[in-house]
Amino acid sequence: MASTAMPPSTIQCRQPPDTMNGSDVTLLPTNLSLPKAKPLEHVDHRSDEEIIQTILNPPPVTSEENIWAFWDNGFETMPPWQKRNVIGWVRMQGPRWTVRVLSLVHNSPANLFNFVDEDHVPKHLRDGRSTGKYAGANTSDTIRLPLVYKHGGIWMDVGIILLMHLDQICWNALEDPKSKFEVAVCSSDPTLKSGIAQNFFIAGRKGNGFIKRWMLVLLEAWKGRINNKGIHAHPLFLHQVRDGNLTHVFSGASGEKLDYFQGYLAYDRVRLLEDPYDGFSGPSYCKNRVLLIEYKEFSSAVMATNDNGPKQFELFSTSFNQDQDTEQYAEACKYFEYVLSNSGLIKLYRRRDNDVPTLAELWDKPENHDADCRPGTFGAYLRYFSANFTQDRKVNTCKFPRIREKVLVAGLLETFDD
Repeated sequence: MASTAMPPSTIQCRQPPDTMNGSDVTLLPTNLSLPKAKPLEHVDHRSDEEIIQTILNPPPVTSEENIWAFWDNGFETMPPWQKRNVIGWVRMQGPRWTVRVLSLVHNSPANLFNFVDEDHVPKHLRDGRSTGKYAGANTSDTIRLPLVYKHGGIWMDVGIILLMHLDQICWNALEDPKSKFEVAVCSSDPTLKSGIAQNFFIAGRKGNGFIKRWMLVLLEAWKGRINNKGIHAHPLFLHQVRDGNLTHVFSGASGEKLDYFQGYLAYDRVRLLEDPYDGFSGPSYCKNRVLLIEYKEFSSAVMATNDNGPKQFELFSTSFNQDQDTEQYAEACKYFEYVLSNSGLIKLYRRRDNDVPTLAELWDKPENHDADCRPGTFGAYLRYFSANFTQDRKVNTCKFPRIREKVLVAGLLETFDD
């Protein structure tokens, strides 16, 4: 995106949220205590415009320190708050990491097919025939695994605000030759009773076998399709869906909702798989090789408000220059102290099926184009924090719970009529 075409509301809040007499001394919101805050060692200090040009013209892959993301119509068309998310990743991760936001835009340097093997993505994408209500999300689901498998690195949805450096969250553990871990994912279960994982954050080393199996299951399920309608009923998923073997996280889910969770179903097939042909054991691999990041590490900002988007919007929009004796100010202080000390990242999402909008849906509205970083607000301070600080703590992880579901004794892509 050319800098001349980009209004100020679309760029990252780089400066401290307030200054005193023109100095560069950051004014923290009064009474906000962040004892775990730690300045980043290698912040990317380039201008927003320079960072955006790098995103629009991604370099060739030269290492495994890659962040992969996707927006079907390209970075330039993303909502402003999500652009700021990505720019924040670049600043926090510093020069050692490369952020790429790929697209389906023809002749773009960021086109997906410049970075992925064509035989690892569904044919309808190669033919340009993706359709359906969730076409963009479906494409994203089917390309993240091939990218991580081929190049290594971390897939992140653009709805993520990073609050800790990725080295701390998981990469040091995956990169350390003395570590047993090879893959990292975020738990999808707030009760920590199952090993089901989210797919908005997938970290893995180049050529990892678990990532490959997960990719191949999803690729097989997409054969002959141009959308995800009815994909949950694919024979590969009968062990989970038909046989009542779904984890409690999906309790009550059926039809279109299960179709949307195709990536989870593919992951769960591999997690529960005992392959008699090549000896792969999903339960054993997950227990010993997968770093499972606790649910609260990405959901604290949402859970602290009982998933109330309007309430989160109010807290992010609270001014720290207002009367600081008010209940609203005290509530915002407490909320951000908690979030900035207990969340490695914030995952924001669009729900679409509820009368109460999510924070992402509120920030999507044109009238709220800068609501996540309006000067003098707690939201602006969070943006400043995410580009300049990390947290001096270990990320919360958990052991893989004992398998309660029935394991599947079969080949990776083997199906049964009964």
